Amino acid sequence: MSCYFQYMKSIIMPFLVTIMLLTITVGFWGGIPLFVMPVILYETGLPRFVQWILVCLSAGICFSIVCVPLVLSLVEVYSRSKGKGMLNTFLIGQGIMIVFAAILFAVFYSVVPLMVI
Repeated sequence: MSCYFQYMKSIIMPFLVTIMLLTITVGFWGGIPLFVMPVILYETGLPRFVQWILVCLSAGICFSIVCVPLVLSLVEVYSRSKGKGMLNTFLIGQGIMIVFAAILFAVFYSVVPLMVI
């Protein structure tokens, strides 16, 4: 974790570009999971809880696609310093990014409608 924060301090400009891209493409990583995925999953007849988990995971996947260059550059530095394989480290890092974004989306998706009411 300290390697991650050290690296983020050294590449502030790509980090800011990623944040800007996330704000510009909010319709992609926020709109597809909120408006397209429930319609598709409703037709399958899955239980609501499974649909909710799949919607949150799709939001995590859409969110993490934007962050792939950032994760790749971090993985390159981390795998060189620790002597681990780059592909395995990338898959673990991307998986962590997907789960983290899915959890944040789930919290946001659950709490914001309660605030509106």
